Amino acid sequence: MTILRMRPDRPTVRLLVSAEVRQRRRTIASLAVGTFVFLLAIAGTYEAFGGAAGLGRAFGAQTPSFFSAFAGARDADIFAPASFVAFGFAHPLFLVLTLTVGIGSGTASVAGDVESGRSEMLYTRPLRRTAILDARVLFWLAAQTAVVTAGVAGSYLGTRLSPDLHDVGIAAIARVGTQYMPLALFLGATSFAASAFARTRGQALGIAIGVSSLTYLVNFIALLWKPLAWTQRLSPFGYYVPLRSVERFDAAAALVLIAGTALLLIAARRRLERRDLV
Repeated sequence: MTILRMRPDRPTVRLLVSAEVRQRRRTIASLAVGTFVFLLAIAGTYEAFGGAAGLGRAFGAQTPSFFSAFAGARDADIFAPASFVAFGFAHPLFLVLTLTVGIGSGTASVAGDVESGRSEMLYTRPLRRTAILDARVLFWLAAQTAVVTAGVAGSYLGTRLSPDLHDVGIAAIARVGTQYMPLALFLGATSFAASAFARTRGQALGIAIGVSSLTYLVNFIALLWKPLAWTQRLSPFGYYVPLRSVERFDAAAALVLIAGTALLLIAARRRLERRDLV
């Protein structure tokens, strides 16, 4: 209630962020632990399969195109140590764990307030509407960074526990995690924009999950079927290739996704300023 009594010209974002932390800290902690354990386990499976030689015997000398597309690349050797570690950052379970942060925070923001009736308490007070959205965006950025960082830590620990992966250093793993962040931010911003335009959280959630799933499928098909390779650039997933990021950070691809993130958040702010919330 302290938040609601503050004058509109006083800083409110810090208290609003604190409220978000208290409400969602357990969920974020669970997602961070899950991401850490999952990427730790991915590294462990490399040795369990017998390393590159064992995987080669199991799947053939050349990586099947399906596995290559699954890893977000075309005609890539995912059985090499560094590539196998990077593959964990393209695995659907990793994507689900990390994207849940943005989708959950985004869809619960505006549409969640309208549906629950909180908007009558929050947005009718002497506060800028966008201050509430800004606080939630700040919390999401911090939470998203924490969950992805936990994944980087889990992956690195896994490489230390696996002799076959010792040559994969922290710099390569951190580079992959950093390359992934713009994609996570873009899809999280999509959730905030969907929430700003939707009347219910269910509608916003459907839009956010639909966009994420459809664009993932578009990228997957583009990697499998060369006549549709051009559609890869229509998907945000087409700008994220973790197997390449092990060697080099793609700044141009990251900038495209960051620019898209900024535009989506601007659209969400403008819609929030104009829409009926009560």
